[in-house]
Amino acid sequence: MAISYGVARLAYEPFSGRGRTGNTTGDAMAMGRFRTLIGSVLLALPTGIAAAQSEVHLADDTILGPTSPAPTGSRPVLFVHGHNLLSASDADFNYRKNWFEPNGQTSFKAAIDAPANAWLDIEPYFIRFGPQNRSIVEDAREIGDAVERILARHDPNHQPFASNPSTAARVAIVAFSKGTISSRLYLKSLHEQQYDLPAPRPGFNPISEFVALSPPNHGLASGTAAAFSLALKQLNNGHREDCTTYLLDGAESLDFIELLNGHPIEDTAAAPFGVHPGEAPGSRANGAAVADGTLYVSLYADAERDLVGGNEPSGDCQGRIVAANLAANAVNIAVPAIPGGNGAAVHDNTPHTPEVICLALSAIVHHRAPPDGSACVVSGGIPLIPPRAAVVLALDVSGSMLSSACAACDPKLAVLQDAAELFIQLWSVSAGPADRLGVVRFGTDVTMFELDGDAMLPVSSANIQAIADGIGALATVPTNLTAMGGGLQRAIELLDSGLAAVAPERHVVLFTDGMQNANPAVVSVDDSPPPGTSHLEIDHHPGWPSSNVAPTQPPTRLDPGLGVTVHTIGVGASMPFMEMLAAVSGATNGTSRFTLAPDDDLREYFVEEVIESLRGHSPQLVAYRRGAMKDDAASQRFELGTSARRLVMMLSWRRGEHLHFRVERDGVDLTEAGRIVEGAFYRIFALDLPALVGGTVVEPQGTWSMEVSGRPGIGYEAAAIVEEPSLEYEVRIDRVATVGTPISIAVTLARDGLPIGDAERVVARVYKPGESLGNLLASHPSPTEPAGFSLEGASAAQRKLHLLLRDDAIQQAIRPVAASVTLAGDGQGNYRGSFADTTTPGAYRIAIEIEGNDAVLGHYRRTDGVSTLVRFGRTLLAASELRLVRRGPVAGGERLELELRPTDAFGNRLGPDY
Repeated sequence: MAISYGVARLAYEPFSGRGRTGNTTGDAMAMGRFRTLIGSVLLALPTGIAAAQSEVHLADDTILGPTSPAPTGSRPVLFVHGHNLLSASDADFNYRKNWFEPNGQTSFKAAIDAPANAWLDIEPYFIRFGPQNRSIVEDAREIGDAVERILARHDPNHQPFASNPSTAARVAIVAFSKGTISSRLYLKSLHEQQYDLPAPRPGFNPISEFVALSPPNHGLASGTAAAFSLALKQLNNGHREDCTTYLLDGAESLDFIELLNGHPIEDTAAAPFGVHPGEAPGSRANGAAVADGTLYVSLYADAERDLVGGNEPSGDCQGRIVAANLAANAVNIAVPAIPGGNGAAVHDNTPHTPEVICLALSAIVHHRAPPDGSACVVSGGIPLIPPRAAVVLALDVSGSMLSSACAACDPKLAVLQDAAELFIQLWSVSAGPADRLGVVRFGTDVTMFELDGDAMLPVSSANIQAIADGIGALATVPTNLTAMGGGLQRAIELLDSGLAAVAPERHVVLFTDGMQNANPAVVSVDDSPPPGTSHLEIDHHPGWPSSNVAPTQPPTRLDPGLGVTVHTIGVGASMPFMEMLAAVSGATNGTSRFTLAPDDDLREYFVEEVIESLRGHSPQLVAYRRGAMKDDAASQRFELGTSARRLVMMLSWRRGEHLHFRVERDGVDLTEAGRIVEGAFYRIFALDLPALVGGTVVEPQGTWSMEVSGRPGIGYEAAAIVEEPSLEYEVRIDRVATVGTPISIAVTLARDGLPIGDAERVVARVYKPGESLGNLLASHPSPTEPAGFSLEGASAAQRKLHLLLRDDAIQQAIRPVAASVTLAGDGQGNYRGSFADTTTPGAYRIAIEIEGNDAVLGHYRRTDGVSTLVRFGRTLLAASELRLVRRGPVAGGERLELELRPTDAFGNRLGPDY
């Protein structure tokens, strides 16, 4: 079963002056008292003392100690339990009740232990606090000790509480109820001195994510139970329900929550609450790199059903009982699915609710909060954590794929196999371990690649190799038709199944080399009125043979509501079919790429599709370059910025040759530090950053070089891909233009949401087609078909085009002509320009190059490429050929036909297939 969360997210507006409620007399008095309290505390702070020994339990419930075995998971997560009201000494082990026991639903422990979630690679740690009623400061102290010991277990070079720690390891924290406040106090102590906790160490923030479940972020107003517990008094902000102060323990509990949050507690007495950065110290923006700070995510019941409150004012005299975290970077998610008939029951049920567990673990493993509308599959009561992304390659294996794109070229099927294998291997090092990949093949019929009955496979070495082997075994026969609509429908169905159905990013990469000619097909349906409106769907085309796929009822409609993005790659296709592919991608917010020279372009296109299919998770193309070995060594250099968190380098060459490369950063060989993937015609290097190499932390910023070795004369293609979510860019290009009208090109550039208005260079390299296909087909005679030539089901124009492209002179005539357009910036991160020389209809390749220096990122460079179409213009009758042709006698007369060869004002002929 798939569950949609329907979560509600909060964004808080800056505070504006207003009166307050409670036992203060106004803003000035409240702020004055707050500043006095802060000042008195800071004056009394010591420099920090050693942490107390914490009791930390492992996954098997043994206690972490010097003889504990090495961890089996690479992702450490510390679980911090809530307050135990039933036992002041925690004799009944509250951590087990919070994290191990199902409480009528399920548990985090059960979810982590589920075989389907093994890919999470979580190494869980469960802290246990003994005395429950002591100061929360002591809990924070033990959390700090636990984190240091966990870091040392995952990085043996880490020395706990060292003054200058250099570990690259990170720990995530999931906390419940009171444990969220203990954890927040620890997090705050990493950045500024708190009580007598260990002193902050500059630059040290080992917490990657902090997920707070049912957090009393602005305090409680509990009753008589607090009278016997210092911890509960602190959660009450040192005040009773009527806002009078406690006498016993008053000095230790007074304004505890207010001091933790860093602003007057009455700020939440009435809306708007304002934005308060002190509630998330050291935080990073959602989607930013882990190195940028801690991701704060709060999960609690919707509609203020939890005793800790929710998003709205509670009416409390101090403004307590609001669960939302009011920092700008904090993500607040109100979850409707948490059951319970009263506030206490809802509170207790929160850490056992499958939806909450799914959201929490998703945030940790994906390093970002789940997007709005996220869903989770629940199997046997256990939530299965969804992948980040799922993609299906829908590949044309029609008979025309046996032909080559030029006389000296390899068969298109062989070129496709190599490009698709590169995609698969780059996907394997760029995607998350749970991300799904599938392959659909379409000729006359449609088939799927399956492994043990599964067609959507998670990332693993075995699965990737099996898919690559399946790509290598692709075959076809000359009589195969092109059931493109059936292949696309099957790909969409795969993305609507299993865990792929709940992936936030779902993509199809559709590759084909010619006109569809078997059912079901992608068809355009007239929606007028108003005139000219239409939509695309997958349905039967009259008169065409059928494949083994039947259209859905109602037919699958291709539009943004599909929830699947379709990217199209067209090879050697005539203009009408390129227009259809552009319409498919445009209807689903995808991209299109076209080429008449797949031997030259297809590998690059599939590398770019890796970027597109993971666009929501920040892989970006630094550069894609072509070169040739002049002697036995070559070097390609790439500059990386400060916030890059993964680097992937790829080198490919022609089959039958061999090249090798090593990776250096600023002259230091780091090849052995990364993961290497090698094939018969490629070598890939991947490294997560920052990296710990030989006890030294390797930061991303600097010059990274690919030092290539091999026989002189070998041509190669080299690429560098980086994950650097702090750098954000978007390219917008007219999808379809008409001859004579400029192509508009726009780029927006930002760093962590802030516009970058001073980029050094934003350039569009435009590759304009040489001779148009319409003129090519109209002005050249049809070549003689060689023996055995077969393009089953192809139109006469498609057959002629395939034959013409084998002529070297034709290849030279259609070769694209390059031009550059510098995009002008407005100082606000927007760069615009246009390409006016659009006198030739056809596919225009546009490559965007972005380069600059930023005070935070350092030097950056990015490349992005896409195709757009320029259509035939308005027919100019004076330039068009018009003739009357006698077709022979008919009953009572003679049959005459009026023939028109449409030509536009630029001398372009429309050509066939319309």
